[in-house]
Amino acid sequence: MRWLILLPILVVALLLVTFGVQNTQLVNVRFLTFEARDLSTSIVIVLSAIGGALLAGMLGVWNSIQHGLRGRRESKQRAQLEQRIAELERQLAATKAPPPKEPVVAVPTASAEKK
Repeated sequence: MRWLILLPILVVALLLVTFGVQNTQLVNVRFLTFEARDLSTSIVIVLSAIGGALLAGMLGVWNSIQHGLRGRRESKQRAQLEQRIAELERQLAATKAPPPKEPVVAVPTASAEKK
């Protein structure tokens, strides 16, 4: 399973290295007010790849956080529902139980009093 993840990463890394070796000319990079002069194209590509990897990692962390919060919320809701089920089952058992029988009291009869 690891190879299925590791193999594409190695292929992309190999392609980046090959691209960097073949493109050694110097370039100027401008972003908003930032300007870098005479940078190697390979350095620009590697820095861009690192930035993309960091962005993908941050998105993965965000997804993990959301999944964890959702799991906590669902487990809390499940516990509340289980408590409610137990309470309803107790109420149902109480309504189905036969009413307690009253003790039978022997009433003296007239024939018992004559003896």
